[in-house]
Amino acid sequence: MRAAKIAGGEVVRTAILSGRRYEKFDSSEAFKEFAKQAWASLFLAEPILRRRRVKLAIENHKDWRIDEMTAMLRGLSSEFVGICFDTDNNIALLEDPLALAEALAPHACSIHLKDMGVEEQEDGFLIAEVPLGERGLELPRIVDVLRQAQPSLNFSLEMITRDPLKVPCLTEKFWATMLAVPGADLARTLAWVRKNKPVRPLPRVANAISRGACAVGRTERDKITFLRPTAPRFAAAGAPLLFRTAQPARGTSRTPVRRHLAQSTNSLLRPPEMALYSDSRGETSRFAFWSKLR
Repeated sequence: MRAAKIAGGEVVRTAILSGRRYEKFDSSEAFKEFAKQAWASLFLAEPILRRRRVKLAIENHKDWRIDEMTAMLRGLSSEFVGICFDTDNNIALLEDPLALAEALAPHACSIHLKDMGVEEQEDGFLIAEVPLGERGLELPRIVDVLRQAQPSLNFSLEMITRDPLKVPCLTEKFWATMLAVPGADLARTLAWVRKNKPVRPLPRVANAISRGACAVGRTERDKITFLRPTAPRFAAAGAPLLFRTAQPARGTSRTPVRRHLAQSTNSLLRPPEMALYSDSRGETSRFAFWSKLR
């Protein structure tokens, strides 16, 4: 927090759980213990945030449902603890993105904006980031809700290059930590998935990575090309729009990937705004950059 303050930062984003709730825990008791530790950590962090006058934005990171996040915020009751609102993550917890926005918008400090493609499979469904407007999310309404509640918010456009994630909502383990979730949420989510079948296969990068950095760079360039038309809309609304992308780099040479991503996107992004970085968690390394779209 001290470094953020020195750098002029006003908001620092965090995620309490690094993985996904339905993958990480095998029992309700294990999740409750995790939640207890998370609460204790936030309670200890709040006085530091208050002293530094820096806000902590907790992302809804496939870990907390609406009632759990709002209860946490009410318990802390601090102007220095809020939400990094991700438009899509709670689909994986069988929640409606618009209802999520309406509940959490008053607490939002920053935004991860993206659209999500879905595809039904035997034990649930797949989710994957797709170009804005390509799928069934009510993004204009979600953005309106967020802007009305917090007019000064920055919108960060998050597009992660990876294979689709599995949401195994028809397996026993998925429900181990969500026994109180009503069946109506499952029914609504599966109906939405079936209604919004992909018009083309969800993006996959495993083969592209095996072909090397050039294929990865082309994947990023294609994605940014789709996203460029959205930039003027946000500029007109006075909402700064940043672009973030990341791709698993395990087994590939980092330098060629870094170089080719930059070469592939220089004509589409503003290079002075670009900051390429490596974010390593466990066995997964990611290359990512943030930049304003041209």
